[in-house]
Amino acid sequence: MNQLTTTIECLDRSRVVELVRKWGEVNTDGILDQTTQIFSVPHIEGLIGYRVELGNAVVYGDPVCAPSEKVALAKEFEAYCKTQKMVVIYIIVSEEFAQMAFDHLSFSLIEFGRKFILDPAHYIEPKTSLLRKKVRQSSRHEVTIHEYTENDPTIEKSIEDVAHAWVKARKGIQIYLAELTLFADRIGKRWFYAKYQDKIVGVALLNKLESQEGWLLNNVMVAKDTPSGVSEHLVVSALQTIEKEQCHFVLIGPVPAKDLGKMVGLNRLIILLASWGFRAIRKVCHLDGHEVFWDKFQPEHRSSYLLFPKNRFRLSSVFALLRALNINVKS
Repeated sequence: MNQLTTTIECLDRSRVVELVRKWGEVNTDGILDQTTQIFSVPHIEGLIGYRVELGNAVVYGDPVCAPSEKVALAKEFEAYCKTQKMVVIYIIVSEEFAQMAFDHLSFSLIEFGRKFILDPAHYIEPKTSLLRKKVRQSSRHEVTIHEYTENDPTIEKSIEDVAHAWVKARKGIQIYLAELTLFADRIGKRWFYAKYQDKIVGVALLNKLESQEGWLLNNVMVAKDTPSGVSEHLVVSALQTIEKEQCHFVLIGPVPAKDLGKMVGLNRLIILLASWGFRAIRKVCHLDGHEVFWDKFQPEHRSSYLLFPKNRFRLSSVFALLRALNINVKS
C-alpha cells in the first residue's frame, strides 16, 4: 500500500487548494490552516486533512474526494494511522458520510450541530420583516456594500484591520477551526466589504464549493460602533450578487445545536457524559450567537456529526477534539 502523509506546506499548495475548492465543504478553513497535516494516496484523487493531538488523528470533515471514493480513502487513512498507533476521530462530517462510517468503518456517531443552506434567489428582496428592517437600518446610515475585485494593498489592509479588530474584540472562550487568513489561497475566494463614513467597517468572505456549484459563507466580521444591520446588509448584498450568476447554494456552518441529537454506537454512560459535557461547553463558550444571527435568513438545516471509533471511546479523544477546535483545555 503506497501511502503519503506530510504537512500541508510540503505538498504542492496549489493542488491542495484545487482539491479543497473542488470537493471541500464546511471543513475548508480547517484543512487550509497551516497547522493541518495532509494524507493522500496516489490512486485516489483527494486528501484528508487532520491534526495529531494526544495520539489521535483528528480529521476535519469528510474525506475531500468524490463521494464514491470517501470510504476507500478513509480506509487507507485508518490503515496508515494504525501503523502510527493513532486513533482516528472525525469532526463536522456530513450525515451521508457519518452513515457510511457507521456501516463500513466501525465508527460511533454523535449528531452535534447543523449546517445552514441558503438559496440566494430567496434574497433578491430580504425574506423576513426582521431582515428587511436590519438592511433598512444600515442603508439609512448610508452604509454601502462593495465587492473587492482589484489588487489594492490599501483596501486589503483596511479589510484585514477590521477582521483582526473583530477577532480581538471577541470575549470568553472561543471555538474556531483555523487562524483567520483573508487573502491567502486567493483562487476561489470572494470578498464583500461595507463602507461607512468613508471607512471600511465590515467584511464577508466566500469560498468556492465547486461540487455544489455554490459558496461557503462562514466569516462575517463587522467593526464595533457601526450602525445596526451592517452584518445583515453585507450578507444580503453578497447573496444578491451571486444570485445574478445563477447560484442557488450557499453553505454556512457548522453551528452547534442546542443539545446533542442522534447518538449511535455508544453506551448509556458515554451518552450521558457527552450530553452533559456538550451543554457545559455551549454555556461556557456562549455558542448561541451564530444560530440567532442565521435564523433571520430562515435557512434549510442539515446535520453535522462527530465520529469516534466504535467500542474504543477514550477520554483522550475528547481532549484531542477540543484541542483541534482550538479550545485550550489541559488534560
